[in-house]
Amino acid sequence: MESVGFCWPWIDFIDELGYVPLLVNPTKLKQRAEDVKTDKVDSELLTHLTRMGWLPTCYVPDREMRWIRNLLRHRAFRKKISTALKNRTRLGLRKRDIEPDWQPRYTEG
Repeated sequence: MESVGFCWPWIDFIDELGYVPLLVNPTKLKQRAEDVKTDKVDSELLTHLTRMGWLPTCYVPDREMRWIRNLLRHRAFRKKISTALKNRTRLGLRKRDIEPDWQPRYTEG
């Protein structure tokens, strides 16, 4: 299976069936692919590379690790949005020559 954002439910399903899920690195696979890109050509290429042991696979983290990574990714995203909002507010006040009566609080993390 190609490594894309919506592959994880399928990876879990394959794992529950007792098979070993193989997650393919799409960039490295593209280097080995032919110019013609059809489902038939792709499936033949994947079959051949798997049989020969040349399939460029990715690390598949377990469910708990994926949950932790997703949580950290979400936290970083929220922090980025929060910082952007604060900066935009300060800039808007500065443009209007408004001096707030509160001091900005800078915290780590």
